Amino acid sequence: MTAATPRRNLVAIFRAAPLSGGIALCLLTVIVARGIRYRVVEPDTMGAACADGGPAWCPFRTGLIVLTEWRAFAWLALAAAALALVAAIAGSGTGVRTFAAIALVTGGFGMVLYNATLAVPAVVLALICLAWRR
Repeated sequence: MTAATPRRNLVAIFRAAPLSGGIALCLLTVIVARGIRYRVVEPDTMGAACADGGPAWCPFRTGLIVLTEWRAFAWLALAAAALALVAAIAGSGTGVRTFAAIALVTGGFGMVLYNATLAVPAVVLALICLAWRR
């Protein structure tokens, strides 16, 4: 008998408790998104650096701001949550976990990056789908 690797243990935990894993995934995404928001998007010094042509990371920042203005994170989260609901109704456990994970990650970004109105319902629906398929 061989010892299980840490990666396999983590995967087993998330499979055994998809709701807990989904919440943890969303919280991790929110932490990363907060770092991006407060260190990349909002600081005036970053905007000033990008106004003059700026460093190589300026297109990333500009693209992130455009995606936020278009509510791309929230719409993607809603679409993924809707697909998770369809998969839950159809009885596809793998589809539910996959689409719910996408909804939780993009919804986590959306909640922090100014798209909370649409992202929060997507996260709630994704969590409901994970809880339903237990």
